[in-house]
Amino acid sequence: WKEPLQATIEGLQSAINTGLVEGDNTATLVNQVTMCRQMIIAGCNLSETRDRLLRVCWDMMYDKSEQIFSPYFHPTLGDLYFVMYLTGESTDEVYSIFGVSPEEVENELFERYSA
Repeated sequence: WKEPLQATIEGLQSAINTGLVEGDNTATLVNQVTMCRQMIIAGCNLSETRDRLLRVCWDMMYDKSEQIFSPYFHPTLGDLYFVMYLTGESTDEVYSIFGVSPEEVENELFERYSA
C-alpha cells in the first residue's frame, strides 16, 4: 500500500526543486508542506520525516521574538509534534526553538478552523 503513495513524493520533490530554481517561494513552501504530509501518510521513515518537518518549520519562522510565522507554520508544527509523539521523542527541543507548545498549536488550529 505504501509504494503508490511513496511514488508521489518524487514528483513533489521535483516541484520543490523547480520552485527553488524559479524563485517561487510560496509554491516551494506549499510543496514542502504537502510532501511532508505525504511522507507521513506513505509510511516513510519517521526520523527522516521529522528532520524534514523541522527544516520546513525553520523556513517558515520569520521572527521568533515577535512570533511572526508563515500561515502554514502551525499546521506544519502540529505535524512535527505528531511525528515526535509517534517516535516517543521529547518535544522540549522543538518548543525551545520555536517557542510554541503542542497545546498552543492545537488552540491556534482550533480557532482557525472553527470560525
